[in-house]
Amino acid sequence: MESEAAPTISATYDSIFNSLRLLCDKTHEELSAILEGFRESYNIDSITRRVKSKKSFLDKAERADGERRAYPDPFRDIQDLIGIRVVVYYKHNLVDVRDKVLEHLHPIELVEKKPASPSEFDYEGVHLILPLSVAVRGQNESAVSAMSGLFELQIKTLFQHSWSQTEHNLGYKTAGAKLDPMIKRKLAFVAAQSWGADHILEELASAAVAAS
Repeated sequence: MESEAAPTISATYDSIFNSLRLLCDKTHEELSAILEGFRESYNIDSITRRVKSKKSFLDKAERADGERRAYPDPFRDIQDLIGIRVVVYYKHNLVDVRDKVLEHLHPIELVEKKPASPSEFDYEGVHLILPLSVAVRGQNESAVSAMSGLFELQIKTLFQHSWSQTEHNLGYKTAGAKLDPMIKRKLAFVAAQSWGADHILEELASAAVAAS
């Protein structure tokens, strides 16, 4: 059942969506420029962007934390309305990209996503919550004032990206329903294989450098 606040949240999202897309595009351009001279040395495969979909945003806005909302003021509390993802070939390039970005922007939060236990295989990657730059904010101050003024940057290897995108799509399409146990097992298997492939590629890349 939709809450009484949902229609207002939905309408606000609609009213600022085009502005969010502009801010997202400008942030993508800015990060692309920061990394432009390092695409080859950092083995960057792609730099993509997205504005959080309306459904995903509303679902997150409705989450509860006990008896109260997890995000009382969703437009300011949800920090990943704007998202940028950088995909690289090798694990050591995660740090390369992270450090280069941090020369220009100062993070509100920096998290290295990894499984809780060494015996588990799950979501991995580097996630940063960063402020929109002064130049980007100047594109639309009113839109910035209506949201957190932050964006999420994810840095992943090709295998981390492929796994997380598949896991996200399955969760999105099942709309919160429990995944079939066999699908969960397959996801765990792919996560383990991706982890292994990343480590072997890292070793091969190091061997190639040593041999050159």
